[in-house]
Amino acid sequence: MRTISASIIDAGADRLPAGTLIDGAYRIDEVIGEGAMGRVYRATQLSVNRPVAIKFLSRRNPRDKEELRRFFREAYVASKIDHPNIVHVIEFGVDERTAAPFIVMKYVAGENLHQLLRREGPLAPERAAALLSQVARALSAAHGIGLVHRDLKPANVMVTRRNDGVDHVTVIDFGVAKSVGPDEAALSQSGLVIGTPMYMSPEQAVGEVVDAKTDLYAMGCLLHEMLCGTAPPLRLGSTAAPPAFPQCRLPASNVAQARLEALHQALLAQASSGRPANAITVALELEAIVARWSWHGQPTLDRVAEPPVPRPDAESQDPVTESYALMKTVRRRRPRASSPRG
Repeated sequence: MRTISASIIDAGADRLPAGTLIDGAYRIDEVIGEGAMGRVYRATQLSVNRPVAIKFLSRRNPRDKEELRRFFREAYVASKIDHPNIVHVIEFGVDERTAAPFIVMKYVAGENLHQLLRREGPLAPERAAALLSQVARALSAAHGIGLVHRDLKPANVMVTRRNDGVDHVTVIDFGVAKSVGPDEAALSQSGLVIGTPMYMSPEQAVGEVVDAKTDLYAMGCLLHEMLCGTAPPLRLGSTAAPPAFPQCRLPASNVAQARLEALHQALLAQASSGRPANAITVALELEAIVARWSWHGQPTLDRVAEPPVPRPDAESQDPVTESYALMKTVRRRRPRASSPRG
């Protein structure tokens, strides 16, 4: 395991200058992010001449053996995730002299969701649903190995526009992630609050035990912000219903909107038991909604003019049966005219 030279990191150090070498393996290029948990640099991995991101965790608070053990355990678990929507962890370690933990990750080009929303404002609902479906896929992979992100927010969702014009999402910063497997019971601390308040689930904000549904609540906050431009209001300790479904940039009422509204309300349920069962359920629902709004790149089916065929006994297209109704819409044909009698 490579470690960082103790001479370049200390509790009050300024930003590392461009050209600084990290153990002869990485060359610092520039600062690309900074927050309460630490500072992130873009660097070059010299052996293969490729860009990487290196995060140095903050040393503002003293670290004990238990905290370092938890960090290594969680960093190790995060490094085992192999998913296209999760940043790949290349290496991690800790400086022997300063006890400054670090993580080396694949560099992700593009901008984070916070920057995207500041530049473009609220997103079209079909784009918001498409982006969040990829976040849900990423979280499903993490939850599958017992890892809860705990700090899902726009700044931790990278958006890269591919050559074909499709957005690709990468969830980053599992630095405060938490393993929730049975062998991690000793590492869990009741009353420990970690994360960003505006995106915390109610149970997380009061220091209760968190699980995968904590991340689902944060997804609801992301959806709300993508549609309205601002995170939903804090509801700590409140028994009130989730905030009203944002009407920003939504088309006329249709089945897809009803499904997105229902999902928005479920994700932001005050009690975790009221949220969807898991992240893959959320991903599948979002993908079905996106398919409804943009089927094979064509205009929304609700906007496609169809012959006025009377349907007095038409079945209701509620959110549960809508995916089947989609196929019926595609396959529906006009009734053949009756042949003239001879």
